[in-house]
Amino acid sequence: MSIVLGACAETDIPHYSLDGATTKTIRGGDQTNYSVVAINATTNNDASGVLSQTYQAIDLFTPNNETLETFELVSEVNGSFQYSFANAHFFQSENGNLTLQAFSESGETFWLINEDKALLHTVFRPANFNNTSDDINSGVIPLFSCENDVCSTSGSTQFSLSPLSVETVETEYAIFDSYKVSIQWEISMTLQDSESTIVNYFLSGQQWIHPNVGVVKFSYQLESGLGINTLIGSLNSTNIEIPSSLKIE
Repeated sequence: MSIVLGACAETDIPHYSLDGATTKTIRGGDQTNYSVVAINATTNNDASGVLSQTYQAIDLFTPNNETLETFELVSEVNGSFQYSFANAHFFQSENGNLTLQAFSESGETFWLINEDKALLHTVFRPANFNNTSDDINSGVIPLFSCENDVCSTSGSTQFSLSPLSVETVETEYAIFDSYKVSIQWEISMTLQDSESTIVNYFLSGQQWIHPNVGVVKFSYQLESGLGINTLIGSLNSTNIEIPSSLKIE
């Protein structure tokens, strides 16, 4: 009589630490893809799919006619759910902070700028979460739309990011030690069309962030022209390389 012993091999999913992790340098074409389950508050129907978010390198002319190198975060959906949010433009400072500078909607650029046309910014992702305050850049920041060097008030944005804890999360792509943060992000814009259309967005919830990758998991309530949706997503693929020194054996 012979006995055959079999065993199920464990999935060799990598685990990345926060020890030594730093905010990576954003590059045009960086992409993160998330498996998403969405629940529409009106219909209470579940939907699913993949949300792809890509940083596209775009040079914009500021209201002072200077050129600013920005990264536009473009979102695309492949699936049965809907995602609607204005495209945001970011700038990465020398210290690694990712700062919010402008939004794009329907071909218009809406800058964070004061009445003297001085560019403003809000820290969207700090270089070092260990040094963050309980509330980052909370408050209303004006938005302006500028054409032919003339600025008109076109709305406002309010953004706050509050650190909650350090947690380990497992995604399809990898296991990450991550910073869990609370996020609230509200945008109100008046489009410069014939009807001066007002567009509002509101996002609230939690993000789990690994500095070298960005958001690896999220749970959002998103209010937009598509209604109110709850979106839960986790990273399933990315073209961003993670330093091997952060891998836990």
